[in-house]
Amino acid sequence: KEISCYKILFDAGNAWDIRLKYYIYLINYSFKYNERNYIQKIVKRFIIIGQSACIYRYIHQRLNIVRPLMKLSTLNLLEHNKLLKPNNTPLNFNEWLVGLTDGDGTFNIFITKDNKKICFMFKISQSIYNTQLIYKIKKELGRGRVTKSSSMISFVISKKKDLLEYIFPIFDNYPLLSSKRYNYLLFKKSLIISNRQDLTIEQKVKLIKEIKDKKIPKDYISDAWNNLDYKDINSENDVNKIMTRSWIVGFIEAEGSFYLVIKSHNPLRIIHGFGITQKLDPILLYSLKYILHIPTKVRFRQVKTGEYYILDTTNSKSIEYIISYFIYKDSKNLMKGIKSLEFVLWKRSYYKYKGNTKKLMVIRNLIRKLRKER
Repeated sequence: KEISCYKILFDAGNAWDIRLKYYIYLINYSFKYNERNYIQKIVKRFIIIGQSACIYRYIHQRLNIVRPLMKLSTLNLLEHNKLLKPNNTPLNFNEWLVGLTDGDGTFNIFITKDNKKICFMFKISQSIYNTQLIYKIKKELGRGRVTKSSSMISFVISKKKDLLEYIFPIFDNYPLLSSKRYNYLLFKKSLIISNRQDLTIEQKVKLIKEIKDKKIPKDYISDAWNNLDYKDINSENDVNKIMTRSWIVGFIEAEGSFYLVIKSHNPLRIIHGFGITQKLDPILLYSLKYILHIPTKVRFRQVKTGEYYILDTTNSKSIEYIISYFIYKDSKNLMKGIKSLEFVLWKRSYYKYKGNTKKLMVIRNLIRKLRKER
């Protein structure tokens, strides 16, 4: 009851620290508060007070960093693995945005029934629980609008001027790595046609409808890969100049999964895992396999509902490397949205509760409930 009605001011002084510690305690230690509604209230409270949901060691107050509340350094563990090096380079926002768009973005063209108006829309949609991420994008770009429904929130840019002057330069300088590159190029071509003064509206509609009807070629690969075939990828060096850390962080916020899985029932054993699935673009998973040092193969699966590729791992060295990859200066994680909360719980439980089945089961259930809210 208190959580659902209490509102915190950013200059609340000591009350701020006490309240945040209280939330941390509830999420991390109070095992009896795992009901769906309670989880909803806790996550909502982080949204209301402007958090990016990073609750382990450092709390992000909007875009600034509040002093550490808990200091449980991973340095001792990382020092024993020469492959693990904390990231000291801040994110490139534009590359991050492209990665997020490769996961959750769309480029849409709408033509009215009377063929008198053509509308263009760049859109990124998230669960309402990822409100922080959407407003972060709007603040960084300084334009666009936010739309909401009961369960979803979206960042939208539909003004042609903004698309031409702000969105196109980003996606031209940092090309999309997925098949969405194809959609983007058609979208851009159509918008340029719509601005031509030498064409009538009827001619514009005809040309743009022809573009909209084009089907993406089978096995299409973005030109950002410079004709590289995923079968020819043999090391991180083959792809790390194309797939950057900033892009990966954005893409993982959209598509990645940090999870805990029951490895055996007798005795009960729970381990950490990381995975990604894609219906198209296996080149993304093959590249991530090498960049994130994942030893398992990319698998192809066919089910009644369709086909997809999957990359996942429960290998301890891989998990430790992945944790290190998303850490900035060994104190903060690089993610900007609600995925940050999932990552923090996952990371913290790996270092603190590894081998503790009872505690890991609680964290596993908590992460699952957080996902349901998304």
